[in-house]
Amino acid sequence: MGTEWKLGPADRSLLSAQVVTEIRRAILSGALPPGTRVVEADIAAQMGISRSPVREAMVQLEHEGLIVRHPHRGTTVAVLSPEDAREIASLRAYLEAFAYRLAAPHLTDDDFSHLEGIVDRMREAGDDLAGVIELDLGFHGHLVECAGHRRLRDLFRSLDGLVWALALVAKHWGVTARDVPEHHARLLDALRSRDPERAASALLAHYQAAATGQDAAGTQATPAGVSATGSGAGATGSGAGATGFTIADSGRE
Repeated sequence: MGTEWKLGPADRSLLSAQVVTEIRRAILSGALPPGTRVVEADIAAQMGISRSPVREAMVQLEHEGLIVRHPHRGTTVAVLSPEDAREIASLRAYLEAFAYRLAAPHLTDDDFSHLEGIVDRMREAGDDLAGVIELDLGFHGHLVECAGHRRLRDLFRSLDGLVWALALVAKHWGVTARDVPEHHARLLDALRSRDPERAASALLAHYQAAATGQDAAGTQATPAGVSATGSGAGATGSGAGATGFTIADSGRE
């Protein structure tokens, strides 16, 4: 007689994670544009699963800032304001500049090789924006981890979810998945200098490009889908006064 065995219950958290991944990709690809209604029942039916893991996924996506729940009106894909983007980006830039100041004396060749490897994998990811963002989280997370400051690490990680929402803003400014590796390569050059001032400036420029469409010189990008002379929803004025932010004291004692 063969040995009896039973299948255990399915891990609902795995289903929930899969739903999160699929909806993220749909939002980042533009298949679910900002303002679009997201209906639990429709998602469950399309994926052939119950509504429970979909409901759990919605909680995660709301935490990440990708969707918004409206009382009595359902759930929609988030529409981030310029202020939302500035707050997310400036806070991460400030915290990461502080982390670098702590980490710089201890960074090894292996740490820089690890970061360079992440940049190479970003290049290999091609047009996969969701995959590139996962690698982006690993890049910045490793740098903060090297600071050896547990509370700083935990605070920084608590903002990871909002990077997905920031990616929507970057996409609005015309940043593509293929642009991201070069942004990180330039940042890595500054980090290798072990100069906190230079690193803080590079981190500011890195996050500002995503949040405001401005490069280090303050040049304003044209939003995707908007002509250089035209206007469009979500377009903002140019110049640091309209969209910029600073972390002037982030690299100082």
